[in-house]
Amino acid sequence: MHMTEDDIVKFCLTNFHAKEDQVKRDLANIEILIFNNPQWHLSVLILDEDRDTVTDDDIARDMEQVIFNRDVKSIVALIQLKPNLPWACTLYNGVKVTITASLVIITLTVALFGCRWMYKR
Repeated sequence: MHMTEDDIVKFCLTNFHAKEDQVKRDLANIEILIFNNPQWHLSVLILDEDRDTVTDDDIARDMEQVIFNRDVKSIVALIQLKPNLPWACTLYNGVKVTITASLVIITLTVALFGCRWMYKR
């Protein structure tokens, strides 16, 4: 899922009551910082239309491409393609799967023994 520049501006105006020109200026600065900080794992997208699928061709290679495409009215968006989950989320998901699987196995075992007991009666 990505957020277009318009989505980001609307979000900031709605939730933080910021000034639109300041948000747009900050957004342009963030885009520059994204290119200079690849360890953030963020990418700037250039899209012809707003869609959910993103390909490698949609990712901007440099800031010049972003500026050029902004001038021709393409949609500029930000995305994090491969987010890292914190270890707490990974641990939580693992524990949740283990507990759910255990409950299913226990329920099926009890049901089978119950059917066997009812059949032998």
